[in-house]
Amino acid sequence: MMKEKSTGTPWFVKGDANGFFGLFSNVLTNLLAAIGLLAAINMPSSIIYGNIVPAAALSIGIGSIIFGIQARRKSLKENRSDLTALPYGLSVPHYFIVAFGIILPVHAQTGDWVLAWSTALAWNVVQGLVMTIGHLLVHIFKNIFLVVLY
Repeated sequence: MMKEKSTGTPWFVKGDANGFFGLFSNVLTNLLAAIGLLAAINMPSSIIYGNIVPAAALSIGIGSIIFGIQARRKSLKENRSDLTALPYGLSVPHYFIVAFGIILPVHAQTGDWVLAWSTALAWNVVQGLVMTIGHLLVHIFKNIFLVVLY
């Protein structure tokens, strides 16, 4: 018996262009909102446009590609054609917290925009670690959680 080759999710299907422009406009709006928040707290333009915007654009592009590759690999592994990548981009509610809860207070205390920005970056690393550890714990203990819930 010949094994059927897995085709997985197609790289492009009808509706992808519509989805791309919808997601692109959402991500662009979120990036512009983040820039506006940083400008609203009077962060220097040299930091916003010289450091933050290029890094955010690069991370959004690379993150979206990585999510697409992960979805493709999973679709091939499971021989499914109904998978798609998660949208990837900035979280505007999170940006409010970072701008007004971290960057602005640190700048108010120190007068140093670079230190305020660096503190926000450190916060994001800590937040990422907490979320990663939480994911790992849920993955490890998911069967226990399922037994308790049912």
